Amino acid sequence: MTDLAFTRHSASRSAQRSIRERDIRMAVQYGYRHYEGDDVVCFLGNRWIPDWVDVRERARLNGTVVVLRDRTAITCFKNVDYHARLKKRPVRGRSQHRQRVADNQERQAYAAG
Repeated sequence: MTDLAFTRHSASRSAQRSIRERDIRMAVQYGYRHYEGDDVVCFLGNRWIPDWVDVRERARLNGTVVVLRDRTAITCFKNVDYHARLKKRPVRGRSQHRQRVADNQERQAYAAG
């Protein structure tokens, strides 16, 4: 994970929220990834924190969220309930386009045959 860059915004927000650079790297490496268009949202919850992390560190890391674009951290914050929020979001961006294309192909195949 040496090629991860940080914007000024993410650096200032992480300092305000007491999120260290290694916490961000850990969220990117081990966290749950959710793709939204060109952005990647990495969520590090208890489920994804490795077993070798001690209890205090685990409690501090729980809920770390990092938003990446082109291997650059755009922002980071803490929200323990963020994973449930990701599951409820509608499909967006390129995925939505792919779904429409697949639906159109299915309709055409049904009409043809």
